[in-house]
Amino acid sequence: MSEDSGTEKPGRNYQSIGLAATLGFGIAISLAVLVGGGVWLDTRLNSAPLWTIIGLALGIIAAGYQLYELALASRKDRKSGPIATKLADRQKGKGR
Repeated sequence: MSEDSGTEKPGRNYQSIGLAATLGFGIAISLAVLVGGGVWLDTRLNSAPLWTIIGLALGIIAAGYQLYELALASRKDRKSGPIATKLADRQKGKGR
């Protein structure tokens, strides 16, 4: 641990953990939905593996964007992206 770890607000660590967990579940869900949708389309249209590959590519793009959001949220010198900002605003609203 670093010496200056005690200078942070106690709630900040919980917010960071919550944000990481939220975006982590978002990554898993987006991959599952997009790949699952591709598999479903392939079975309905008998076009395997076309839609599965398209779903996987879109899922990887969505997951990459969400990881980018997580990286922006963890930096203090950069403004968070739209997803992290919306989550932070929602968190502030619950605290009232």
